[in-house]
Amino acid sequence: MAQTAGVKPMAIAGRVASERERCLGMTDAERAWRKQWLKDQVLASNEPVYVEEYWRERTNPIRRLYRKPLDVLFTKLMPVLGQERASNYRFIVGKLGMIAVGILSIQYYFKYNGNVSGNLLFTFKSHFIISNGLIYFLMLLGLDKERRLEGYDN
Repeated sequence: MAQTAGVKPMAIAGRVASERERCLGMTDAERAWRKQWLKDQVLASNEPVYVEEYWRERTNPIRRLYRKPLDVLFTKLMPVLGQERASNYRFIVGKLGMIAVGILSIQYYFKYNGNVSGNLLFTFKSHFIISNGLIYFLMLLGLDKERRLEGYDN
């Protein structure tokens, strides 16, 4: 869905958004409105506010379930690492964990289901991809041109 949910976005700054328009002259009402608008742009010291109940209502139970182990671990590490670093590490560890599960799933599939078709060439290629995955990935991206020119991508 679009960021504005189908409604055309409008500029809330109005005609005084540009400095040239402000220099041409503003009414007292426009000055008061701009002063209030600039004041509203300043965040309070406690913002952004984290409300646990709001987060719980906005995320589904399955997502909360698979996030729980890392949440518990990094909540305990937060006093040592700091809030920002702990949340960054939590994000990185979570993504690396999902990548590792994906790679292991692909390896399992090719290891135990690679010869289902009976095609020996397909089985060889599947083991080639698993054993030399990084090189094959670089060849697919076109970053390893030396090997590509030598014919290893066939």
